[in-house]
Amino acid sequence: MIARLSFILAIAFALSLLPEMGVGLALQARRHSNRAIHSSRSAHKRKRCEGVECWLEEFGFSKAIDVNSDHSHKHGNSHQGQDPYQYSQEDQYGGPDGPSNNDKEIYLQMHNKARAEHGAPPLEWDDRLAAAAQSWADGCVFEHSTGQLGDFGENLSAGGGNFGAEAAVQLWLDEIADHQSYGGDDGRLDHLTQVLWKGSKRVGCASRSGCTGIFGNQPTTLHVCEYDPPGNVIGQASQNVNL
Repeated sequence: MIARLSFILAIAFALSLLPEMGVGLALQARRHSNRAIHSSRSAHKRKRCEGVECWLEEFGFSKAIDVNSDHSHKHGNSHQGQDPYQYSQEDQYGGPDGPSNNDKEIYLQMHNKARAEHGAPPLEWDDRLAAAAQSWADGCVFEHSTGQLGDFGENLSAGGGNFGAEAAVQLWLDEIADHQSYGGDDGRLDHLTQVLWKGSKRVGCASRSGCTGIFGNQPTTLHVCEYDPPGNVIGQASQNVNL
């Protein structure tokens, strides 16, 4: 009993230090077409937590969730070469508050460097996507927008300490290790596959610092990237991602 109590206290103390160390969490939405609705719901259910994983969730560390949308993309079929570049909420986003020019360059360069290494064409920066990302980041909520901003792909990451644009994107790129451990092109859809998704052509990112409620009361920086057209369509990974 004493040993178990000591273990719990040690875990709690370690978790309290994570924001100070700049450790980040990531959140990413998965999408599917109507053809894959039934299989995707069963394929991406979260596994039951066991052992230390349950203790971590009890202490509020686990923030990653799976979000699946139940509609096909309304902007056309990428296989037909269509790219209707339009926004259903054009008037909602004015000029982005914005990332600094330095952060903008970091977001874009890190995405395109990774894409070049995996045979994907470069993304273009889109100020309207950045404005949408800023509007969501300003809410300081570590949850997906679930279509409220438009039919975009979306990556989120959050961290305490000095958690800048480079650290945020690197958190997604580090997921390559998960794919390698399962033998490469394993069909997994995550932050990395959205970053590398060939069908996505534009990106806009933003952040908000000083958020609370993600790591308890610790000040946290939330990063949001929006992608158009959206990636991570279940059943289309093989033609859009080279790992």
